[in-house]
Amino acid sequence: IVSGSELDWYLDDWTKTTNIIDYKVVSVENNNERCLVKLERVGLMPFPLDVIVTFEGGVEQKYHIPLRMMRKDRPLGANIKKLDDWPWANPYYSFFVSTTKKVLKVSIDPENNIADVNRKNNTLTKENIE
Repeated sequence: IVSGSELDWYLDDWTKTTNIIDYKVVSVENNNERCLVKLERVGLMPFPLDVIVTFEGGVEQKYHIPLRMMRKDRPLGANIKKLDDWPWANPYYSFFVSTTKKVLKVSIDPENNIADVNRKNNTLTKENIE
């Protein structure tokens, strides 16, 4: 293993199944000084995720959600916050964002790095945020 990461899960899903990658932003709840973001793995193929949260004023924060089954994290840039691992068996994942500003948008994989089959459910904007 050159990368040091456990990638059998990836090779098995990609070459031996018809599982698809599909993630969804389920909801975003602004509550005083923190915001709850809920995500869902709709497809059966797991994948580590990058998420961008946009706040009032246009400030963005990048987050990375690793997969527990990889047993290793990729190097992250200085402005990317690493969240807890997403266990494969759980189709749902939630995290809190500490902020005094309202969250206006949450996007999964905004740079289109993964083969998500339904990009329409990857973003939730202020019109749909509680």
